[in-house]
Amino acid sequence: MNFFKKSEVNACNGTVAKDSMKELSDKYLELISGFSFSADELDIEMNEILVRIQELTSEAKEQASSMISMNDVIDIIYTTVQESRKKASQASEISNHTYENIVDKRKRFEEITKSLGENGEHLSSAKNSFAELEEKMRTAKSLVEQIEHISSQTNLLALNASVEAARAGEHGRGFSVIAEEVRHLASETSEVNKVISGIITDIAVSVEKSKKNVHQVMESIVFQNTQIENTIEDFALIENVSRDSSEMSSWIADNSKELEESIYSAKEVIGKVTDSVDTSSNKIEELSQSIQEETHSVDTIKQRIEELEQLNFQLMKKESLKKPTTVVVATSPYEPYIIYDEQTGKISGMDYDLIKAAFKDSGYQVEFKIVPWDTSVKMVKNGLSDILPAISYDQDRETYLKFSESYRFESPYGFYTSRSMEIEVNQLSDLEGKKVGVMSGYTYFPELYKLGIKLEESNKEEILFKKLIKGLLDVVVLEMETGDYHLKKLKMEQWICKEPYTFVLENPVKTYLGFGRVKNHDLICELFNKRSKEMQKNGISEKITAGYR
Repeated sequence: MNFFKKSEVNACNGTVAKDSMKELSDKYLELISGFSFSADELDIEMNEILVRIQELTSEAKEQASSMISMNDVIDIIYTTVQESRKKASQASEISNHTYENIVDKRKRFEEITKSLGENGEHLSSAKNSFAELEEKMRTAKSLVEQIEHISSQTNLLALNASVEAARAGEHGRGFSVIAEEVRHLASETSEVNKVISGIITDIAVSVEKSKKNVHQVMESIVFQNTQIENTIEDFALIENVSRDSSEMSSWIADNSKELEESIYSAKEVIGKVTDSVDTSSNKIEELSQSIQEETHSVDTIKQRIEELEQLNFQLMKKESLKKPTTVVVATSPYEPYIIYDEQTGKISGMDYDLIKAAFKDSGYQVEFKIVPWDTSVKMVKNGLSDILPAISYDQDRETYLKFSESYRFESPYGFYTSRSMEIEVNQLSDLEGKKVGVMSGYTYFPELYKLGIKLEESNKEEILFKKLIKGLLDVVVLEMETGDYHLKKLKMEQWICKEPYTFVLENPVKTYLGFGRVKNHDLICELFNKRSKEMQKNGISEKITAGYR
């Protein structure tokens, strides 16, 4: 940070001998303040970096732990997949074998059905033969009945012939023998006919029984055939399912192998990533230690700057008594109240213009010195400056400061969010769980601290807004006068939104000028109070304030 002008650098190169001791001490003060500002900023930035590095270290360790856990899980998954692949291969073989058996069984059932169909046809043919046999048996029975009738008639005829032969006497004896033989033949014929008739009846009974049996067998064959056909259909469904199962098992086995290879590759990659994360974690830890060492170096630099500052204070004390009409205001930049242009060295701001206007034509010459806050306090305590501007009342400060009457109330607090993030602040509790940015070294309202949220500090409003745009912060809380000024100055309205909600203190903090007690400043304190009231009445104060809004 360049806190001194180019001409002042030239002064350090040799031309400073031409200046007075006061100018020399002022240049030293400006130079030391510049170093001090830079050291403070460097210290804050180094601490921020250190915090980030420590967070990265913690995250890296967590990632390393997670990667190790992930590696363990991958090992388990890999082992499980290997076992699953083996089982899938076995299942595939079993499924294929089962499918082949089912196909074979279905074919056998089809053969049995075909055989039963052929047997059914044979039995049907036998049934037809039984019908023909029954018809022939009926014919034979009819013939037997006719033979029986003929036999009966022949027997009757033989009997009549015997009677006639007896009548004929001796002449009919030969005819009687013939008649007897005929009757005997008729009787034998009748006996044989009865036997034949009995055989035909037995055959008819057997045929009927066989016919019934054949009918039952045919019905049974039809039923069994139907059952087997249904079974074949079921086997066809099972065959389809088994085929699908076999194909799926084969697919699973093949894909399990691919999955096993992929997981093995992932296992190797995760192993390399784990090693890389471990290495990164170690390097980040080494970097953290290096930054801590650098932070100690910054502390040493700040200590040396303080020693230079003390030496310059001694030089300034010798010169401070020579101009009693000069009122020295030592302050750090606090926009929009105290604005310091680092390039030109020009000072402006609400409080700068108010103080200048208050002492205008009073016989006092106001001289502003831009220094760090700690330096401004040391200067007023050592009598090297007369006024500390824009401060709040603190009982401890009364030991070295006389407070003016309040010339301004602290403005309400504004809440600023990124337009790219969907975050709304409608009440204070909406900040819970958010990353909230605040100004370092500034005391905010008690209600903010009671939320118990982590506040991320920075020494510049610009840094807070940049972090907000990058998504490193969710909300930035600033005194509204300051926040609005920087939002406009930095031209960030297109990226940053000011929330409608504002926090107004129940008892707004009053702002004072602090006059050093080392010197008796009662007169200039009373003069400021008087002029301040006049400017508030005649509208000058409001006009000055409006110029920075």
